[in-house]
Amino acid sequence: RIVEHCAKRQGACHRRGDFFTVAGRLDGIHEANRQQTYARGDAALSASAYHTNATAATTHAVETEIKKHAARTVRQPDTLYDLHFDNKMMLISFLITAYNLEEWMLRRCIDSVLAQGLPISDFEVIVVDDGSEKPVAPLLRQYASENFIVHRQENGGPGAARNKALELASGTYILFVDGDDYLFRGSIVPLTHCLKQEKPDILHFSFRHCSESVPVRISFAPITYRHYESGSHFMLAHHLTGCNWLQLFRLDLVRHHGLCYPVRLLHEDEEFITKLFFFAQKVIATDHPVYAYYFRRDSIVHHPSEEQVSRRLRNFLTVAKRLQEFAGEQKPIASPMQQEALQRKIDFLGVDFLLKTLRTDQPEHYLRTYLPQLKQMKLFPPAPRREGWSYRLFQLLAPTVTGRRILQLLDRYRAKKF
Repeated sequence: RIVEHCAKRQGACHRRGDFFTVAGRLDGIHEANRQQTYARGDAALSASAYHTNATAATTHAVETEIKKHAARTVRQPDTLYDLHFDNKMMLISFLITAYNLEEWMLRRCIDSVLAQGLPISDFEVIVVDDGSEKPVAPLLRQYASENFIVHRQENGGPGAARNKALELASGTYILFVDGDDYLFRGSIVPLTHCLKQEKPDILHFSFRHCSESVPVRISFAPITYRHYESGSHFMLAHHLTGCNWLQLFRLDLVRHHGLCYPVRLLHEDEEFITKLFFFAQKVIATDHPVYAYYFRRDSIVHHPSEEQVSRRLRNFLTVAKRLQEFAGEQKPIASPMQQEALQRKIDFLGVDFLLKTLRTDQPEHYLRTYLPQLKQMKLFPPAPRREGWSYRLFQLLAPTVTGRRILQLLDRYRAKKF
């Protein structure tokens, strides 16, 4: 009966104690004779136990039905799939990646998560040490508990660290937190009611800049929510930024579509977040501030060398090219709205790339270097779009040297103002 139920419910999770099986993925795990075991703590239960009484005829019929269902899903990627929500499952996995962070900074991040006021059964904290010169595990002994995990691996970059964190996670929802940032106290609990009642694929929230000299104190106003039928609707209504930490998202959405971060590539979050919203079906957004983005003026991110600037620009174009290839792969099965939303995001990546060059010390030097590639990718000049006045102004000024100089001055004025 469990196998037949899995065939009818795409992406359904059936939990027995601390064990769950996942059905509905398109990578072959639908096969009825495949056995998998998932265990948490000391609880382990074999999936084969659920299939013991299935006859060969029933197995064949179920396998055929699963393949038919998968085929229908491929042809209609926007069809709402039923993601089972079990209130007994852990609600949120907080995933923290760390590499050569100062101890006080990492402790501040972890303490901000633990200070949210969530029941201990509702969350877990996973810290992935991406090969720091000084291992973080000995520094975090005071946090040792059954819902606190520290994993150390060889340095593989942010993408590899986040992939490992996703692999270790077991919560219904995921929230990434960079180790040098933190969460505002008590900001998560009000959102848990929305997660449990509305069960969105993604819950998008707000953030605030903070620094050593300007700490942020916030007061929470009554929370209002904006509902979107899909991630594509959200992408068409907003300028989607590749920030891992601006949303809570469902772990089974990631695993269902086999999403992962590219490794050894900067701006890897642009690709992951774009694909996440591309496949998401129910998105809720709020202006409720959750995340404190910590700005350090001495950070290498804000004062990179010429070599680092070149690498960042190269990698940014690589991500844009990978998304163009992804758009080509999805075109036969994607809905018109998905195609339009993805193309809009790619066009805005071209705009973002030009802005990044304008913020360097030698904008025309970098633009001359990458202009042929931009034109080949049809990212320059900016594509004509029905957008607001700021986009139309950018489209008008970007093709000329004088226009780009004006854009550079406007961008510096905006940065100084805010």
